[in-house]
Amino acid sequence: MGWLYALVIKISAAAILRCVLGFLLPGGAMGKSAERALDLIIFWILAEAVASAWQEVL
Repeated sequence: MGWLYALVIKISAAAILRCVLGFLLPGGAMGKSAERALDLIIFWILAEAVASAWQEVL
């Protein structure tokens, strides 16, 4: 059950990071590019968390 807790914590941290950086990034083209990079980083973190949880279950 610890894997589920770790997964929820990582998802929560990624959502909070996304919200905070959404306020900090400018709204122009540079901001949109940085937003896409941030989304990719968050996706990578979540994919890693899901993969490690899946390995723990198996």
